[in-house]
Amino acid sequence: MKTIIGNLNKQCMTACIFAMTALALPSVSLQPAQANTQQDTARYYNSVYKYCDAKKIAAAWNLNIDGAKALIGNKLGGPNVVGAKAIIDSAIRSASNTRCTYQDTEVTYSDAQALAGYWGRSVSAAKSKVVDIASDDGTQAVYSIIALARSNSGGGSNTTVSDASCQQLRGSRSPGTQQKTTVTFTNSSNQTRLIDWVDFNGKPVRYQTLQPGQSYQQSTYVSHVWRVTDNAGNCIQMSAARNSNDSVNIRR
Repeated sequence: MKTIIGNLNKQCMTACIFAMTALALPSVSLQPAQANTQQDTARYYNSVYKYCDAKKIAAAWNLNIDGAKALIGNKLGGPNVVGAKAIIDSAIRSASNTRCTYQDTEVTYSDAQALAGYWGRSVSAAKSKVVDIASDDGTQAVYSIIALARSNSGGGSNTTVSDASCQQLRGSRSPGTQQKTTVTFTNSSNQTRLIDWVDFNGKPVRYQTLQPGQSYQQSTYVSHVWRVTDNAGNCIQMSAARNSNDSVNIRR
């Protein structure tokens, strides 16, 4: 009998201690913090991403369009915006089976006209190419080319890109195009010039150093972005490979 009573007392003491401890602990919510959907959606609309991108994010992360917009904005609101963009861009490219319409890209008719002149094709064909690029790589690949098309509005070979293009094309990256072409770089300036390819993440990759008067031919792909800098790494001009064999005359 004493043994039974002793065991009961131990059980009671254990239960009482557990109850008292539970009362003493602060309340902790196990629910994840909820995103501010309205604020996140507003951040999406103020970002570089378009409806096509939200559509592909929705497919990649199994969300509806509104949820995708809010999630894009939520990630962009974090402390590491560069890392967030890398995650978003990777997810966009992963949803290659999700195709966008021309309207989804939010590219204007004026932009389509600029691209048509840049690519040497009709506006209708330019729109089709916009859809293909956006569906494969997201709209930022398209808008990078639009900026190049407008900065190179003179068209043709031996086009000198103005210094303004470096500011306009900041953040550009080469799209995942597969059509091969070549670009011939000629250094007509009196300074050493460095030639960088801008990779798929917007990072410069050194390819060549040209002394005054030198030139060289570079194999590349249509619409891939190239940058000319001085020895200090300051951007001199930028260009993108065209459909036919292209040439860039470096005058500055």
